[in-house]
Amino acid sequence: MRTMVLDEQRQPAPPMTPLEGRNIVDFPGRWWLLHTRSRSENALAWDLHRLNLTYFLPLTRTFRRFGARKVEVSIPLFPGYVFVSCNSREDRYLALTTHRVAQAIEVVDQALFKTELNYVH
Repeated sequence: MRTMVLDEQRQPAPPMTPLEGRNIVDFPGRWWLLHTRSRSENALAWDLHRLNLTYFLPLTRTFRRFGARKVEVSIPLFPGYVFVSCNSREDRYLALTTHRVAQAIEVVDQALFKTELNYVH
C-alpha cells in the first residue's frame, strides 16, 4: 500500500490568522504589507505560521470547475498580498528570508490600517 505525502500545493488553505478569534487591533508590532511572488500567498502564510509570526491572509471561498467536477476552493481576497505584524527587525527579516516575498511595504498610518483591516477580518 502506498502512502501519499501532500505537498504545500495540496494542503488545505492556511488559517487566516494564527490566532483566530482575536481582534486585529490587539495584535502587537508594526504591520507590513508583503507583496508575494506570483501565486505564493498560501505558501508564504504557511511559512509565517511555521515561523510563529503574526500574519493575516484574508480568504474567500469560490467554486472552480475542473472538467465535469465543481470544487469549492479558498482564494486570497487580495491576490499577491499577505499582511504581517512584526515585533522587531528580526521578525521582518525572517519573513523576507522565506524567498516568497517580492517586496515589503511599510504601513505608515498603523492606527488607520488596523481599523480598516479589522473591517476585513
